[in-house]
Amino acid sequence: MKARAVVLAVGAVAVFAIGGYAAWQSSWVRSWFARDSENQAEIDRAATAALSNEKPIDPASGSPQWRGASRKGIAPAGSFRTDWDKNPPKQLWRVPIGGGFGSCSVVGGKLYVQDKQGGKERVVCLDAETGKPVWEYAYDAGQAGTDGGFAIGPRATPTVAGNWVYIVGGDGKLLALEVEGSAAKERWRHDLLPEFGAPMPQWGVACSPLLHGDLVIVQPGGKDAAVVAFDRTSGELKWKAGSNPPSYSSPVVASIGGQDTVFAFMGDALVAVRPTDGKVTGSFPWPTRFGGNIATPVVVDEYVFVSRPATR
Repeated sequence: MKARAVVLAVGAVAVFAIGGYAAWQSSWVRSWFARDSENQAEIDRAATAALSNEKPIDPASGSPQWRGASRKGIAPAGSFRTDWDKNPPKQLWRVPIGGGFGSCSVVGGKLYVQDKQGGKERVVCLDAETGKPVWEYAYDAGQAGTDGGFAIGPRATPTVAGNWVYIVGGDGKLLALEVEGSAAKERWRHDLLPEFGAPMPQWGVACSPLLHGDLVIVQPGGKDAAVVAFDRTSGELKWKAGSNPPSYSSPVVASIGGQDTVFAFMGDALVAVRPTDGKVTGSFPWPTRFGGNIATPVVVDEYVFVSRPATR
């Protein structure tokens, strides 16, 4: 009798499981569970909201960081040709550099980029009009990530503010450089992973430094130090927040309800941090296979958009 009862129980569970899976494929059934969490009016509002660029590019400020002056990936107003198939752009200059996956910053007629040459990573400054070298700064660097096949160099983009340049290397070194004439001098540095007990991501450290007021903010993904902020001039640690694992994203800041908020897309969640004191004000779980949260959060009005690879 006991064996028969067990068989009947297993059969019932199987029937419910198969039936439940089949029902879940129905958009009608799914709508029962979505009604409490989805608001069509809010969805429509988010879909039509304008993504403004409150920091337009000009010759003085240029594009000083990852995704431009506003960190939103918006080009300035004006003409921009898109008929490249019929009228391709003309190459003005070309300069060979080392390996890396980062982007460029362009400020005041100068272009800034990171690369790796041998056992050293570099920050390279070029004349944006001619490509001629202005200065470079090299420093010892370890392997960028545990996967050697992709460890060809830095992943991040330099952040430029006046005559200061902030960079994060592929192995997690945060450097602050001050430019004097045609030379860059290191003012301070932090080796983020050992300093904050963070693991080395499989594909290296990729966060581009965020400047906010007197702070430079990065996200090493350490214990009690998922997101950290330093004084941008002295390098003094100002606060650390959260215990989320690392990702490959970069933090952004936006005003939500009249309060500035830093959004850091970590390896398992979107974390909201108050920049004045490092208090975590919110967290939205977003686990991804391999901690592969890569995209930079996009803030529109008071909506925050995140995405992940199709393979979770």
